[in-house]
Amino acid sequence: MPLCGSAEYAKYCRNGRCASAQLARQIEILGNERARPGQRNEALKWVVHLVGDIHQPLHAANRGDRGGNRVQVSFFGERDNPPYGALNLHAVWDVNMVRRLIADRGGESAVVSAPVARDRSAWERGSIADWVDESHRIAEETVYALLPVTASCSNKIVDVVALDRTYYAKAAPVIEIQIRKAGVRLARVLNETLGQ
Repeated sequence: MPLCGSAEYAKYCRNGRCASAQLARQIEILGNERARPGQRNEALKWVVHLVGDIHQPLHAANRGDRGGNRVQVSFFGERDNPPYGALNLHAVWDVNMVRRLIADRGGESAVVSAPVARDRSAWERGSIADWVDESHRIAEETVYALLPVTASCSNKIVDVVALDRTYYAKAAPVIEIQIRKAGVRLARVLNETLGQ
């Protein structure tokens, strides 16, 4: 969804070509007991992938930069993103900060540990559209707002943005919560679709 201008669903999700519409489609296939096993297996893979995707804020926001793909960055001085070339803001949120978070917390199990019942109950609420809206807000209020440069709809970022410990320290807790929310919400979707 655009951060600049109208976030009207019909404009950013033409012909169902967006994660939320595809997720709904895949959930329907997964829940269809008359569908072929191979179709349901493929749908399950897409459901897992797309639930994760909609919790990455830059998969739910576009500031005229293809969800951060056109914002060149360095992350703790690193510029390379093999085999894709130069590092960008989207890649940092997709991979680099997640890897660093896992290392900092002592492994994947520490990042995805079971949430307390109160958090789980709160995170299970809402619809897919609500979850996308939440990620969209995080992109606006965290991903872009914390950048150490002025970023506005009329001011494109043209220089390489240096992301260091300050940016990471503020972003990492948001990423950790988004990962946990995605897990809780995926469980909800699977339980509702396939039964307890």
